[in-house]
Amino acid sequence: MSPPTQSPSGMSSKNWLVVLFVWNPVITIAIGVALRGREAFGSSLLVTLVISTAAALVSLVGVALVRIADLAWQVRQGRTPRRRTRGVTFVQAVLFMPLGMWVGFRAAMEVAPLIGSEFHAPNAADYRFGALLGLLISGLFFLWLMRSDATEAARQSELRLRDAENQRLVAQLDALTARMNPHLLFNALNTVAALIHHDPDGAERTLLRLSELYRGVLAVSGAGTHALADELRLCRAYLDVERARFGDRLRTRIEVDEDAAAQILIPILLLQPLVENAVRHGLSSRMAGEIAIVGRRDADRMELVIEDDGVGPGGSALAGSGTAVATCRERLRLSYGESAALTIEPRSGGGARVVLRFPVPASRGVS
Repeated sequence: MSPPTQSPSGMSSKNWLVVLFVWNPVITIAIGVALRGREAFGSSLLVTLVISTAAALVSLVGVALVRIADLAWQVRQGRTPRRRTRGVTFVQAVLFMPLGMWVGFRAAMEVAPLIGSEFHAPNAADYRFGALLGLLISGLFFLWLMRSDATEAARQSELRLRDAENQRLVAQLDALTARMNPHLLFNALNTVAALIHHDPDGAERTLLRLSELYRGVLAVSGAGTHALADELRLCRAYLDVERARFGDRLRTRIEVDEDAAAQILIPILLLQPLVENAVRHGLSSRMAGEIAIVGRRDADRMELVIEDDGVGPGGSALAGSGTAVATCRERLRLSYGESAALTIEPRSGGGARVVLRFPVPASRGVS
């Protein structure tokens, strides 16, 4: 939503409307009830409204003219226009109040006969009372403006803090993603190195698949998120690289609804490190097994399961640092807050089961 238009008086157009169409009717009713015995104000609510509106307009226009003259003088002097405080604006409005009351009384004398209301020329006491009443009304109004300013300043401060926090989270996500990319490359190169001596042709084919895999990784590395379908393509490419080492002994199964996968956005490289873990720790000691990726969507939540039929949690002969799992868990937290979770549990029948649960937006347009 765009901010209200700023007027020459330093008040927004919204505040001008508040003065003329909220404050004046309220003050008019109050004066009409409280001062019914004073002819200069209480003879008619409409006459009283004319007086208060004319006085308010004169004060606002006077403040605006002073502001315009001040801006013109500062520009002519080559100075940067400065914003006036509410206190300065209040003092200027009060200085114009006597003139405003005189204009209001004159306007009331013209309007009263047209509506069949009696209105007597005000005396000095009426002018003094009107000026004091205008001072009170102006004071209340500018106190309200100062409260509004304080509320808006607090809101802007909260927005700045939220924006700074968002920038911090984006920087953290970028750092985590940057750390994942070389990790993927180094592990894939190890696979190629293992093939060079006993299967040079296989090593060459694997390098081609690796280049396709890393081309896909680099294509999305500039973004924080991509479609689940794109992540699954990276997982398939990685499993193709690993199949060069395992051959037909590595079986894969991916059961995720294609329409849902195309619509749901997830952090890039969220699943691939977990699939890599399943191959490296779950199957490598056996050099055989199945990797499955299963997705289920329930209303506004998504569950993704990566499971293997290998040695199970804690059964791997290879030492692991837990970096991949910790990084994926942290990226889930940064992207979805406490509403996301990553758990590792034994698989029924042997092996390990990694379960990711996180909220999904109603459409792909929400990232």
